[in-house]
Parts: sequence; C-alpha cells; structure tokens
Amino acid sequence: MVLKHPIMNANREELASIKEVLKANPRGMNVLEIAKAINMHRQSVAKYMEMLTISGQVDVKAFGPSKVYYLSQRLPISAILNISSDVIIKLDKNLMIMDVNDAFLKLIKAERDEILNKNIDSLPFIHQLDPAILSNIVEAINGKESVVETLYKNMDAEKFFNVKFIPSVFEDGQPGVIILFEDITDRKLMDMAIKANEKKLRGIIEQSFDGIMITDKHGIVIEYNRSLQQLTGVNKDDVLGKYIWDVLFHIMEAKDESVYRKIKLELKDLLKNDRETYKHHELEIVRPDKSKRTLQIITSLIRTENSYLLCSIARDVTERIQMEKALRERDEKLRVLIETMQTGLAIHQGERFIDVNNALEKMTGYSRDELLSMKFWDIVHPYYRDMVKEHILGVHQAEGQAPSTCECRIVTKNGDIRWVELNVGHVTYEGEQWNIISCVDAQSRKEVNDALKEKQINFNSAKHFSSFGSWKWDIKSNKMDLSDETYNILGIQRPKNSKDVLIDREKFLNVVHPDDRDKIANSAEAVLQKRGKQSERLRIIRPDGTERVIRVEEEAIFDKSGNPMAIYGVWHDVTEYNHLEEERDKLAARLKESADMLSAIVYATENAMSTPNLDEFLSSVLNRLVHLVKAKSIVLLLRDPDRIYVRAGVGVDDLVRARLSTPATKGFSCMITPTGEPLYIEDAQSEPRANNTVFKEIGVRSMLGVPVKHRGEVVGVLHVEWGDVHPYKKEEQDVLQVIADRCGAAIMNTMLYERTKKLMSQARYKVSKGF
Repeated sequence: MVLKHPIMNANREELASIKEVLKANPRGMNVLEIAKAINMHRQSVAKYMEMLTISGQVDVKAFGPSKVYYLSQRLPISAILNISSDVIIKLDKNLMIMDVNDAFLKLIKAERDEILNKNIDSLPFIHQLDPAILSNIVEAINGKESVVETLYKNMDAEKFFNVKFIPSVFEDGQPGVIILFEDITDRKLMDMAIKANEKKLRGIIEQSFDGIMITDKHGIVIEYNRSLQQLTGVNKDDVLGKYIWDVLFHIMEAKDESVYRKIKLELKDLLKNDRETYKHHELEIVRPDKSKRTLQIITSLIRTENSYLLCSIARDVTERIQMEKALRERDEKLRVLIETMQTGLAIHQGERFIDVNNALEKMTGYSRDELLSMKFWDIVHPYYRDMVKEHILGVHQAEGQAPSTCECRIVTKNGDIRWVELNVGHVTYEGEQWNIISCVDAQSRKEVNDALKEKQINFNSAKHFSSFGSWKWDIKSNKMDLSDETYNILGIQRPKNSKDVLIDREKFLNVVHPDDRDKIANSAEAVLQKRGKQSERLRIIRPDGTERVIRVEEEAIFDKSGNPMAIYGVWHDVTEYNHLEEERDKLAARLKESADMLSAIVYATENAMSTPNLDEFLSSVLNRLVHLVKAKSIVLLLRDPDRIYVRAGVGVDDLVRARLSTPATKGFSCMITPTGEPLYIEDAQSEPRANNTVFKEIGVRSMLGVPVKHRGEVVGVLHVEWGDVHPYKKEEQDVLQVIADRCGAAIMNTMLYERTKKLMSQARYKVSKGF
C-alpha cells in the first residue's frame, strides 16, 4: 500500500508563488507578510507553509508566538548524488528509478539512459543481493526507515554493503525513497579474517598438547584449554573469571602463602612491564583425584592494541623430573658398583687415563692421582707394550660391539709382575672415541693352569710305569684267565689254587658298572666281527664298593678258518688321571663361566645408557645371557596397569610371545611382580601356580625369574626357561638380576630420549608456525 501525501493535492502555481516570494526575502517572512505579498488568504498561506516545511523545502524559526519562514538551504538530492562515494539510488513511489549516481553505474557497468525510468525490480542487480531488499524499499515508501547488510555477487565481483532506506518527499510533493549503499567489503573481509584467525587460534589452543591459559590485562583468566583441564583436573568453568595467581594457588600441593605472594607479585609486574618478557615457575600440584604432578609453567606477555595479555603454557614434567632423579640414582649406583667391583676399570682416551676405579688402584699399587697422570702402557710389562698399544689405539670397533680381549703382564708399583686379562670396549662421547678397559687379575688362573700342565706332564711320565692288567677270554670254554695286575685292579685276591684261576666270563663282567656293561659287550662284538682293535673307557665296582675308571683295549685271535678262538684284553686303571681331567675341565668351565658372566655384565653396564638402538641392545644382551646359562629361551616382560607383555625375547616365536602376555594378575611373571623377589620353579609343567599349559606345549621345565625395577617399583620381569630340569644356581640368579637392572635402565633412558625428542619436535613446529 502506497502512502498518500497531502502536498500532492496542493496548487502547484500557488506553491511556486510562495517560494518566489521567500526567495526574494532571504531574511524570512511570516504568514501575514507572505499572504499580503501574493494576495492570498492568511489561512491558505499557513496551510501551504506547513506542507512546504514537512517536505523540507522551507525552514522555520520561532520568535515568541511568531514564526518566520525561509527557503531551505539544504543541498538538493541531485547535487548530493555524485558527491558521495556511496552508491545511491533515487526511487519514486512506484519504484521507478528517478536518478542514480556514477558509483552505481560503475558498479553495475551500465549507462544512465539504460536504467532511468525503469522499475528497480527489472534490474538484475536487485536480484543479486543477499538478502533481497525489495520489501525494505516498499516499507521505506510507506515511511519506515531501515538498515540492512547485504552481499552483492556477480561474475566479476563480490561486495558487502550496508544499505540504508530513507523515506523522502521530492519537490513535486511525491513520496519516494533514497537508497544508500555503503561499501563495507574491506571492513567485512577484515572482520571475517579476524574471526577466521580467532577460530584457527582457538582450534590450535584447544588441540595443543600443552596446557594454555590466557588472562586479560588485569590477570583474570579468559581462556583455559582442554589440555590444561586434563593436566590439573580442574574444570574450565571453575577457572574463568578468576585471577591467574588464585588459580595457581588453588592447584598447588603446598599452600605456601609466601610462594603465592611471590607468584602474584611477579605476574602483576609482568603485566605492568612495557617489555615483552616471561616468567618461569615449576609447581608441585595435587589433582582432585589426589594424584600429584609437577608442572612447568612459562608465562609471557602478549601485546594488544592498548595493553598486554598474559599467556601461560603448562607442561607436565613429572616423568622428566622422576627420570632425572632416577638417572642420578642410577649414576650413583653405577659409581658404587664400579668402585666395589673386583675388576679393575678404566676410562682411557688417546694416551691418558680419564678415570679409574678402586680395584685398579689395588691391582697396580698406584694411587688414583698417579694413574691419571700416566699412560695405560706405563704399567704394562715392556714385552707386551707394543701389543697393548695396538690393541687399544689401533683397533677401532663400532660402538655396541662386544669388547675385544687380550692377555698381558703388568708391573705393579712395587715391581711385582702379574698376568691380567684386558677387555677393551669403545664408546663415542662428544665426537671423540673413549676406551672402556676392564682389567681382570688372571694371575691365579695362570698359576692353576701351570699347575695343571705340570700335573699333566707328571702323569704322562708316570703312566708308562703304572700297572697294566691283562686277560684272555677263551671263547670255546667261556673261561677267562686274569693276570695278577688285573686282580689288583679289580680289588680281588688272586686264588691260591691254580684250578680256581680261570673264572667264568659272566662272573668277570659282574664287576663292570651296570651302566657300562653294554660298552664291553659291544666292544667284544666288534672285534669278533673283525673290526680290529677296540678301545673303551668304563667303570668297575670293587667288592668294597669303590669305583674305578678303566681303559680297556681288546683284540680277537682267529684260527686258519677265520673262526674266533679268543679275545685278549688289556686293562689300565686311569682313575687318578680321569679325576685330574675332570678337575681340569671343571676348573676351566668355572673360569670360562665366570669370565662369560663378567663379560655379559660389563657389556650390559657399558651399553645400557648409551645404546643408539634399544631393540638391538636388548637382543644382544638376551642372546649373550641365554647362551651363558644354556637356556631354552629368555623373555623380558614389561608391566602396565592392565597386563604384562613381552618386550623382548630369545627363543620364543610371536605366537608364544602373545600367550606369555597375560593380564597383570596371572601367570609366572605375576608371581614375582607383587613381591619384587626372584622366583625359581624346578618343574613348571607340574607347578599349579605357573601357566603350565603353555609351558607344556613349548617344552619348558625349569624357570628362574627376577624383577625389573625402576625407582624401587617393579616394572617388569626377566626370566629364563630350560627344556630339562635345571638345578638352581645362586650365581645365575645374581647375574640375571644385574642384567635385569641394566635392561630396565636402558628402557627408561630410551623412553626419556623419545619424550625429549617429541617435545623438541613440538617446540620446533610451534616456532616454525610463529607461536
């Protein structure tokens, strides 16, 4: 519906006369003066003046009860159109385009004659606005002013406008509307970019692994991200609107007022400071679930247009601090271990000692200060110096390889000459190669070996003068004729009656140990089959119950037809010689076992904290250990809250690994984790406490396990399995425990390294992105 205005029915000639009179009297006229000048009734003039005032063509001023009228000094709309940089459209009451400015013609790329006197609805422009504005134009024709924001889109441009609809009455008294389009594209795009950046920043803050808290210029918290909620256990709604120092005090474990005042003062000073700086705090906090964590909080200034904000970044450094403490404890334990070892240890670089332990001081007789001022080969016997120099300086092994070994003699401070075994390993530290030298006193072993050699020589000389017994077995009569020496060997008194000298073969064989009777029977069968002279070593049991070891040689005699007639045999009592061999073998085995155990411990100790590859280190250590204890398999399991799983193993396939990984309350390993004590099971297949179904299937009998500890807490189990019943040995348990400790240290060191590397990667990423 179009509004009808009263000026439409006015006499245009009379209006023109009134305006001419006012034009001639710029100082203004009242109604009586105007009526007199144009010869019109005063009431008609008053009516026309009211109409002109309403239409904006005349201004009026009151002087007491009298009103003075002037022609309006306002700038005509036609003049305004091209002065303004805004897009302007002038419409009549029928929505016909009365006029437009050049800015509009430039926007729609049209000529003025092409659009004047056309309905606005016919222009494509009006339909390319979002939202549509035709309803606003109609409301403006009816006198309602409004403002809307719209988007203009076509193939060439995309602009944002603030559109104002101004109801108007034109000079001819007809109503219309002036439409002003204010171009806000730049401002809108900037606002959109700011909102996008804010959204992106908020997304980064919410997705950050670090806890982030932002305050306003007064220190009141306005941002508190998800990660910080997870770190502290404090909900975002409980923090927003509070002072940052009050929030920090709330989560602090120790409610220390002096610390609170110190933090509050530092953060307030930071807000007042006109330089961009930061403050570092490390707080022990307690979460609502009573768990305790350590947070590293770095608070820095963010400059805004008028002031500063505070941005606090919090990181959970509990594991790092615990690891640093564990490393310090490990270093101290390692130092104590090194200082209490009986093996001499030295760190050597170039031609000088870097460090030595107490055992090397005792072994050489030199003090620590004296050794540190010497070269290693200064204590080596001159005969072996060139060899040792080449061994230490000339051989460059890859880090992690087994130490190289050699034997030499050293000269102590008081002039004694001793045999030692040198094990030389190599590590790289700060780009330089260091030698780790273990020096084992081999003097006692050399003396034992020399004694064994002397006994061997004496035995070889004496055996030619030992008694040998001989006998003859007549196959046809099955009788045996024994020499006097044979009776002596058997511990049987020779019969005085010559008729009783011959004895039955079966009676003779009764003196042979039951487990060795097959040997002598097979030997006789072999010589009867013409396979030449046969030799065996077997045991006999004398009438007094003593056992002797006899070396037997047999040879058959045949007649012309090739039939066996008799077997001649020689018995030699080698019991003492056999004992010497057994003692020698046992001593050699013990020496080798001790050396192997020491070598395994030294290797694990030297490489636990410097291994570049944890899997290779664990595989190498477990391979050494499984061969050392002659086991079927060995497994290293780690514990988490819900289960215990295989981390490394030797001799087990993937299927067995999966079956050995069990809930944290079942299986052999879970018998060790609650107590933290070693456990030995002689027969796992019959032991109800163990998972005997699995062990039966994989053929395991005996088992020995020890705990893997970290900071006094059991974090895993290391255990070995044997296919047969294996007797318990305390030495094996001790070595297994030391290796378990080294493996645990290597695992925790690698976890710290990976965590540090991850944090550094995150830091580099944030720096590269400008955060």
